[in-house]
Amino acid sequence: MDQVILNPHSAFYSVESEAELKRKAAQNVADVLSGYFPTYLVNQDVKDHVDLKEK
Repeated sequence: MDQVILNPHSAFYSVESEAELKRKAAQNVADVLSGYFPTYLVNQDVKDHVDLKEK
């Protein structure tokens, strides 16, 4: 179709977003090591099997 343009999705990428991604990952590791659930927990079933606290 001549009226369609396809390109890869890369809208998230910037220096700031890369720094934020690294900061959030490090914060999640620090939270778990401090005994708290990570903010961005993907598998919620884990909560039934580990002894961590909510923030």
